[in-house]
Amino acid sequence: MEVACEKLKKVLNTVPEAPINIDSLMNDVDVRGSMKRADYEAMTTPLVDRISAVVQRAVESSKIPVDKLFAIEITGGATRLQAVQTKLAEYLKRDLSKTLNQEESVARGCALQCAILSPIFRVREFALQDIQPYPIRVTWEKAHEQEDNVLELFPVDNAIPSVKALTVCGHDSLELSAEYSQPENLPQGASTLVAKYSIRNLVITKKDTSKLRLKIKLDHNGILVTESATLVEDAVDEPKTEDAESKMDVDDAPAAEATRGDAKTDAKPEESKKKKVKRTDVPVSSKSAALDSKTLDNLTESENRMASDDRLALETAEKKNAVETYIYDMRGKISDALASFTTEDIASAFSKALDDAENWLYEDGAEQTKSVYVKKLDDLKVIGDPIVKRKYEAENRYDAMSSLRSTLEQYRSTATSEDPKYEHIEKSEKSKILDECDSVEKSANDSFNKQEKAAKSADATFTVADILKKKADLERMANAILSKPKPAPPKEEKKPEAPKTDSPKPEAKAEENKTEAKSEQKPAEPKPQDMDLD
Repeated sequence: MEVACEKLKKVLNTVPEAPINIDSLMNDVDVRGSMKRADYEAMTTPLVDRISAVVQRAVESSKIPVDKLFAIEITGGATRLQAVQTKLAEYLKRDLSKTLNQEESVARGCALQCAILSPIFRVREFALQDIQPYPIRVTWEKAHEQEDNVLELFPVDNAIPSVKALTVCGHDSLELSAEYSQPENLPQGASTLVAKYSIRNLVITKKDTSKLRLKIKLDHNGILVTESATLVEDAVDEPKTEDAESKMDVDDAPAAEATRGDAKTDAKPEESKKKKVKRTDVPVSSKSAALDSKTLDNLTESENRMASDDRLALETAEKKNAVETYIYDMRGKISDALASFTTEDIASAFSKALDDAENWLYEDGAEQTKSVYVKKLDDLKVIGDPIVKRKYEAENRYDAMSSLRSTLEQYRSTATSEDPKYEHIEKSEKSKILDECDSVEKSANDSFNKQEKAAKSADATFTVADILKKKADLERMANAILSKPKPAPPKEEKKPEAPKTDSPKPEAKAEENKTEAKSEQKPAEPKPQDMDLD
């Protein structure tokens, strides 16, 4: 129905009157009618009149006069309406630009933004600054009468994202509420409450000098969140004693040394004290106008349950259509294409079962569960499937036998050939292939001839699956033999190598020659044992 109305809206922009057709609106009832453009515009006048106020607020917020605008581009499905275009043109007193596709502009913008964020694409970057259209103020309980406890934290047209810091003094607990400060500009029925923040049970040394600092952020989604809360206290350290020296922070060590030195030289008490600032992060509990986790879980469960129901309804409709399709399909075939594959009695009984199923489908079976339709279809297939299978066997048996015979001839040719590729296979192994081919051929031919003599209305005793199994078994046996690898060639025996004679190295010869040359130049002195003592 929504699709038909959307189509009617678009057609009325071009013609004064258009038809509307809705198939099976309810209880299989179709709706036919027509509408005039004048009637449609009269129905939408209250909505169209609201456009002027929205455009006026936008122009005032921009602080740009209409005559200073460079161009006015309209986009969105509603801008197709002539009434909307006329209203905008009257108020702005300008021609409207319609260069963008009204229904694709948002998708194009999203695609452009994705391309900008992606490291893969390089596109011209466009600066897009979002704003907060409704001002947000925060309020809290006063710590004293003079305290101002109301602050407009995010004014109208505040940039998004944005972070604001809020500091309150003299509070040991805080209840802070954020709400829209101009409820009259909110959509009708919208709540003014944005969120509530609570800080409790603070341990404060001096309430008068303590400060509570909150960082509140309006993130890029326009959601208000508390980034942090810090308790800031101004404190004065007392003179440090011997027992406390071991517990001092590292930052206070110089002061401790000065204190001890002053104590020995009778320093003034004021010089032994040091002022410091203590910062403590405190937890913040929040409660917003959004749904709590329990409600969200319940709604999610409800949504999943409804999705499951829709899926079941769709599957039920599919099974119902399957029963109806099977009835019409088999009713035409049982007396024509399937007539020769069943007996007259079975065909008559099956036809009656189909007629009964059709009558049931449009009467008692119109609103049944998925399992009922599945059972009804299975009951019909108990009779119909054997008939269909006989027809399948008769039509495909010859092709299966031809494939088997072709495989037999192929392996016989391979086993009897003198192809060098198979010369390493022994003749006994090849004989096994030939014997197996003969056995398979004889068995298949006998079963095939017997099946050919049987009536077509009888179940096949030699099926296509049986033929294909014989072929697969033969291929497995023959390939196991033919795929045997060739034996590795015998390794050649290496001849024994002749013994190598140790020849002096060139360096050794050179040294030897040098020695000889030296011996020629200087006569050798006699050794002590060779000297004549006389």
